[in-house]
Amino acid sequence: MCTQSTVVNVGRSTGRLVDSYDGVQCCGGHVVSGDLVCCGDDITGQSYDRDRAKSCCGQQHVDVLTTHCCNDSHGRAQVSTTTVSK
Repeated sequence: MCTQSTVVNVGRSTGRLVDSYDGVQCCGGHVVSGDLVCCGDDITGQSYDRDRAKSCCGQQHVDVLTTHCCNDSHGRAQVSTTTVSK
């Protein structure tokens, strides 16, 4: 369980709050592997496998070659996909 960027230890020291554990992170309210990419934040994020060809755009993990990411007038990330001709 994660809350406010803090991992809640549910192992031997149940209920003990700690700043972090090696190899894990909070993403979208869940404890996930530190090897994953978290797009978003500890409360609303989504986790994805690392891929050098992709980047976060808000909570989405998008292809950097075919996708543009920008913010709308409310500051929310918007994805625009382009067509790549061969």
